[in-house]
Amino acid sequence: MYKSQYLNIIYCLIVYTMFATPARASQITYKPETTQLQTWKFFGKRSKEFHYDSKMLQAAEIAAKRATSKSRMYCWRYVKKALVESKIINSYPKTQYAKDAGKDLQEHYTFKKINITDPYKAPIGSVLVYSSGKMGHVEMRTKDGFASDFISSKPFAKPLTGVYVKFGN
Repeated sequence: MYKSQYLNIIYCLIVYTMFATPARASQITYKPETTQLQTWKFFGKRSKEFHYDSKMLQAAEIAAKRATSKSRMYCWRYVKKALVESKIINSYPKTQYAKDAGKDLQEHYTFKKINITDPYKAPIGSVLVYSSGKMGHVEMRTKDGFASDFISSKPFAKPLTGVYVKFGN
């Protein structure tokens, strides 16, 4: 797929998100002359302080493309690969268990935990961490639902411990 086609798909995805959920997306900055998505402002009271990193959208697309219909028990591995491939992070996280993903992303990759408790309200591309047994679960919010090693229209059915995003400049 050509770069311009890929960028047009991302642009359509963001426009869809704006109109489908107007309370979530506060603003999109787009430069038609360079056909590049610049930033997506974070939502909420502090939206003027933060710019949501647009590479998070790309990571969500990668996760959704690679996900299968059933779990392979490798959720954190699949999310790590999507984050690295989208260049949102520059190295493979070292933590083994999904339940430790949020702490690792905050300490080593400048992600921030945002105050969201409803997985459906998480921004596209955010990393959702759940407590579940010994290992936990992690997934990414996509435009149609949630993806890790498997894809689902519903969030994981265990307690959500955190929603994590990376802000751009």
